[in-house]
Amino acid sequence: RMQAFGITPVLSGFSGQIPRNFKEKHPDVEFVAQGNWAGSGYQRPDMLRTYLKGDGVNYFDQMADAFYKAQQDVYGHVTNMYSVDPFHEGGNMGDMNATKVYEIIQNKMMQHDEDAIWLIQEWSGSIASNTQKLANLDKNHVIVLDLFSEVSPRNSALENADTPWIWNMLHNFGGRMGLDGNPSKISQDIPETYEKSEHMVGIGMTPEAIENSPMVYELLFDMTWTSDSIDYRKWTEDYAKRRYGGTNDEIKEAWELLLNTGYNEKSGYYQGAPESVFNTRPRTDFNSASSWGHSAINYDKQELERAALLLANNYEQFKDSGAFIYDLSDVTRQVISNSALDCYKAMMSAYNTKNLN
Repeated sequence: RMQAFGITPVLSGFSGQIPRNFKEKHPDVEFVAQGNWAGSGYQRPDMLRTYLKGDGVNYFDQMADAFYKAQQDVYGHVTNMYSVDPFHEGGNMGDMNATKVYEIIQNKMMQHDEDAIWLIQEWSGSIASNTQKLANLDKNHVIVLDLFSEVSPRNSALENADTPWIWNMLHNFGGRMGLDGNPSKISQDIPETYEKSEHMVGIGMTPEAIENSPMVYELLFDMTWTSDSIDYRKWTEDYAKRRYGGTNDEIKEAWELLLNTGYNEKSGYYQGAPESVFNTRPRTDFNSASSWGHSAINYDKQELERAALLLANNYEQFKDSGAFIYDLSDVTRQVISNSALDCYKAMMSAYNTKNLN
C-alpha cells in the first residue's frame, strides 16, 4: 500500500534479538540477557552475541541470514531502508565492544543489500551518549533520526560524529489527547539548525500518534518549502482562513489566544499534552493518566475559554466547514478537561478534609 502512494517503506534490520527460549533449542548459544525494559517489569528479548568469545557456533550470522531471506521472501525488494536499534531505551551490551557490534550489524545488513541505509533512532540509550557506536560505520549508509528535536535535540553529538541526521518533531506521546505544540520552535529552529549544520539531511516527524493538534503537523511540513524562519503568527492566521474557507476578527483573535495557551512556547523537557483526569483510573492522587504523562497546564485557562467562546460565536458562519467543527469541538473538549481537573482538586480537598459541604 505504501508503494502505491510512492512511499519508500522502511523494513526491519537485524541486530541479534531472539526469544528468551532460544537457548532451550540451542543450548550452545552465546547470548547476552537484556533484563527489563525501562524498569517496567517487561522482559526484553535476549541478544545474540554479535561476535563470539570462543570458537562456538556463530548464531548471529545464521539468524541474520535467515531473517533477511525471510523478509525478502515476504516483501520482495521494496526498499533500501532498514531500521533497527540494538539498545533502545536500555539493554545490555555485556562485554561486547560498541564499535564492533554496530560495525558487524551494518556489514551483515549490507551483505544482503549493498545499497542499504541503516536508520538509527537517537533516543535514550542510543547514540549521543556513546558515539563510538558510529565510529566504524560507513556513513554513506547511515541516517540517524534525532527523534525529539523540537524539545530535546541531541544532534550536536551527531554533527561531531560527522553522521547524517534528520530533525524530527515527536509531539505526541502515546495518543495523548490535548491541545499541544511548539509552533514558535518549529518555525524558527528548523531553518536555524539547518543553517549551522553540516550533516542535517532532512525534516521528519516521529509521533506515537497523530490524532490531535493538526496545526503543528501542517506547519512542520510547510517548513520543508522554506530555508528561512517564518512568522508563525501570520502563518497561523492564514492557516485558519484556508482551513475554514474564510475568517474574521473573532477567528483571528481566537487563534491568537490558542497560540498563547495550548500552542504556546514550552520551556524545558516535557512529553506531550497534559493528560485529563477523565482518562485515569479512579484514584485520589491523580497527576497523570499514564506512566510518563503529566497534567501540568502552563497557561491561563480562562484565555482558552475565551477562544472557545469566540469560535462558538461563529458557528453559524462556519458550520459547513468540517475543519471548523473539528477545532470548535477540540477546543471545547480541552476547556472541559481543564475544568474537570479543577473540580477534581476541589473534590479531593473536600474528601481529605472530610468537608461534606
